[in-house]
Amino acid sequence: MEQNEALPPVNWPQKSGEYKVVQLQLDGKHYLRFRQDDWELTHNLILRNFLEAQGIEPRTFRTHTDETVPETRGERYIADGMGKARVNVEQKRASFYGESYDYGIGISRTHLEQIRHLEPGWQIE
Repeated sequence: MEQNEALPPVNWPQKSGEYKVVQLQLDGKHYLRFRQDDWELTHNLILRNFLEAQGIEPRTFRTHTDETVPETRGERYIADGMGKARVNVEQKRASFYGESYDYGIGISRTHLEQIRHLEPGWQIE
């Protein structure tokens, strides 16, 4: 399956640094999403904003902190992993680690392998 060219597989940050990330599949295609705005501070906001931009209203659940967040699976999508990445934009290198406190899932190495094939110009660890 080809990726939708209007929707890049990865929304790489413009500046080097540490970022929260969400790994997901939409319509069977792999995507990696970094937070884009200063107010997208949590995994659930990154996921929610991506889904809503695609016209998907996700089902939600309440976390142990009593926050309402999108479910990890829904119509057309699956969130494969969540965590953080250290990104060096100049060297096109990204190192992924950690997990989401609210969701209790970490980085999916299987998903990263798919992203490596879609982003051959980047060193993904």
